[in-house]
Amino acid sequence: MKNKNGFLWAAAFLFLLFLTQDYLFTTWEKGTSFLGFPTWLSWFMLIHFLFIVVFYFFSKKYWK
Repeated sequence: MKNKNGFLWAAAFLFLLFLTQDYLFTTWEKGTSFLGFPTWLSWFMLIHFLFIVVFYFFSKKYWK
C-alpha cells in the first residue's frame, strides 16, 4: 500500500510542477487582480500557497 501512497504524492508534486509551466497554456495580459497585483503575480502566489499546503501534509505523513 505504501507504493500507491507514494505515487499519489508524486502525482501531486508533478501537478504543481505542471502549474508552474504557465507559459505553455496561457498568455498574461496586462491587468490587475487580487489586491491590485498583476495577474501573473496572483498566479505565482496561488501556486506557492498550494505548494506549501501540499508539502505540509506530505511532511506530516512522512514524519509522523
